[in-house]
Amino acid sequence: MGYLVTVGRAAFPAISWVMTRNTLLWAVVVALSLLLAACSAGSEASGENADEAADGGQTLVAPDLTSETFVINVAMTDSGFEPSTIFLPAGQYVQLVLRNRGEHEHHYRVAGLVPFDLGWVVDPEIDLEAMTDDELEALGITDEADTEHVTHHLSPTVVPFKGSSMSGISPLPNEVHGYAQRGQRDVLVFYPVSIGEFVVEDVKYPELTGRVVVFEVEE
Repeated sequence: MGYLVTVGRAAFPAISWVMTRNTLLWAVVVALSLLLAACSAGSEASGENADEAADGGQTLVAPDLTSETFVINVAMTDSGFEPSTIFLPAGQYVQLVLRNRGEHEHHYRVAGLVPFDLGWVVDPEIDLEAMTDDELEALGITDEADTEHVTHHLSPTVVPFKGSSMSGISPLPNEVHGYAQRGQRDVLVFYPVSIGEFVVEDVKYPELTGRVVVFEVEE
């Protein structure tokens, strides 16, 4: 059949490292994340709003490790982000899906937001060319139209880092920053633990901005 299929992304249960369940370790990690986020935002971000977003006086909340997955979709275009403002529940497990609808590489960097258990989703690839007809049939793949349906149910992998983009821009491991090439997408998972409003910037095209609002969840 001669083509390579990338598994489609879907919402999946919260993934947490075992050590993060310890309250003391959580406090240390969040404190370090806040410090690193403030330093990185202060050294890389520009403008009054970005400076305010990196203010160390944020209100932090504990992550709810039992929360359901909150999925939010954002389209990155050559003229901006759609929607330009998104709202995230503080302490809840978030899956941020970024789709590039433009003609160029686009980035989505949230300045100053403190993430907990931040990870980037890596989709497994299936080399259909290397598989026999019997193996394809066993997966339920009889033609190209079946591949998306079948691979949709395979589990993705979450990694705590993101490599450099084609333009050489590398997201830091302590900040919410995704990117995608034309027609592709990127998925980040994390718990937003800092309440407030944060500036979103396309670091490749700084004139394209947006906003993330992290709100406190009422019990």
